[in-house]
Amino acid sequence: MSVFSIIYSDFNEARLSLKEWFFCRRQAIRMDIAISLADMKQKGWNRQFIVMLMSLPAGDRLVSIHRDKFLEYQRAGLL
Repeated sequence: MSVFSIIYSDFNEARLSLKEWFFCRRQAIRMDIAISLADMKQKGWNRQFIVMLMSLPAGDRLVSIHRDKFLEYQRAGLL
């Protein structure tokens, strides 16, 4: 192996690590926002809300739902 191929592989590995870190950080921010939304809803309506991952045709989404909606979405096959 030449020196350039070693340097290239090191930079490629660093790029992939940074990409994974950004992905994880973005998901953590999304989860924090969903949890704070559930807390605000819980204070406003005095009901318990749950943060769940909902599978939609356009992609997965984090939602905060009440138990009644949970049962409705479960019957529809969205959870």
